[in-house]
Amino acid sequence: MKKFSFLIFVFLLAGSFNLAYSSPTPPYPIATFKDVNSSHKYFEAIEFIANKKIVSGYSDKTYKPDLLLNRAELLKILIEANYEPADYAAYDQVDCFEDVPIGQWFTKYICSAKAARIINGYRDNTFRPDENITLVETLKIALKSFGYNYYNSSPWYKNIVKQAEARYFIPLDFVGFDEHVNRGQIADLLTRMLVYGYGGNELSEYLGEKQNYNVTYDTLMLGEYVEGIMKKQMKTSDDLATACYYQQTPYALKQSVEINDCSSCVCTSSNWECTSTCTEDTLVPSDVDNLQLKTLDDGSIKLSWDKALDDIGIKGYQVHYGKSSVKDAGQDYDTYIDVANVLEYTFDKLTEGVKYYFSVIAYDSKGSESVSWATEVSGIPQKVDTQSPTILSTKSIDSTHVGITFSESVVLSADPTQNFEIVAVTESSVVLKILEVKAGSSTASLENASDTDYVILTTSEQEDRTYTITVSGVKDEAGNEIEVGSDMSILKGTLTGN
Repeated sequence: MKKFSFLIFVFLLAGSFNLAYSSPTPPYPIATFKDVNSSHKYFEAIEFIANKKIVSGYSDKTYKPDLLLNRAELLKILIEANYEPADYAAYDQVDCFEDVPIGQWFTKYICSAKAARIINGYRDNTFRPDENITLVETLKIALKSFGYNYYNSSPWYKNIVKQAEARYFIPLDFVGFDEHVNRGQIADLLTRMLVYGYGGNELSEYLGEKQNYNVTYDTLMLGEYVEGIMKKQMKTSDDLATACYYQQTPYALKQSVEINDCSSCVCTSSNWECTSTCTEDTLVPSDVDNLQLKTLDDGSIKLSWDKALDDIGIKGYQVHYGKSSVKDAGQDYDTYIDVANVLEYTFDKLTEGVKYYFSVIAYDSKGSESVSWATEVSGIPQKVDTQSPTILSTKSIDSTHVGITFSESVVLSADPTQNFEIVAVTESSVVLKILEVKAGSSTASLENASDTDYVILTTSEQEDRTYTITVSGVKDEAGNEIEVGSDMSILKGTLTGN
């Protein structure tokens, strides 16, 4: 059952809007998150959805408003905003997409959204939960989540944006259709949609002076056009003057726009005034040196490298990798990942047992890249068994046979009777002689056996006497020897068996 449907029902019974809903602009005296204070542009929106229990932030009491949102995180927020937990909890065990495993934190949100026809996924039956999500993709899913309709158009997102602009849903700092959405922006978008659904003047009260501006299909078209001009450094063109004069564009509210992280332009009454904020880019980044690879016991591969040099500063690094070595000019690896400005990166989802090849290039804020690949390194991800075997259980089968079960397959000594010692607890002088050890059962052959269950033939036990069985020299198939503390067990003697 949808949450907002329930809330509207409460409103009708109460006869007063304010009894059913809390305003998105109450006087919040104390910020919920330590990285979002009252001066943050999305403070009210973030506080609103936090008070609605739609988001809870991170364990360090931060919200990270500038962090980009991925497709799985978007669905979690939208589903929790619109549905009760009972509506989607059971979808945790549903297999709905090839890349959405059963039992993951995001499974119930994605699979319930698919069942509700909020999402369809891609043609290859994947959803790509880890991919960052764009504005138009977000609007499409959000409109469906809230029950709004739109019709097919060309391009496919035109009417989606039109439906959102008609209701003032789009946060003001978007200037392009394919911009990625961050956590601050989704808080604003969600708050706008929630308070719009409440009716009355709630949206106007939330927006305040921002209601004089609206991001529309046309401003997004213009924004992308202006961005393209600005990236070409055409700062005094008539097109820029027109964009600055056009008060509906978000640039009028934004006031200052960075160009390629190296120049800044301010919108005056009729034109852009631009100044350089960094030195001229005359060099490409140096090649990346000292690329190192380390295979870790958990099956992951860790890369590290030295810092590259550049006259305007390194902005980040790309790690290129694949299953084939790249030696010749013009060749490329299977794929790459932009790891931002860090000097190490760990791959933890590579296929175990497959050899991978890696190289790294650096890039600066102008987009210039290293001329050559870093010296290629390669490795095979392989999990290493470092866990020692333990005794799971022991049992007196009858007066002369003791059963023992290990936590995993083990290898005994050439003379397995030397691996075990059974001594009475209260009388250390009473030691049962180990006559024979067999795998599985008393009739199984011990030759080449490596199993978890063994039967030990001893001299006769005394009924009701308690014994300690100690194991030594037993190893698992990876060579890990049983540890002290995991090598003892207590059993009680019997004449007839348990």
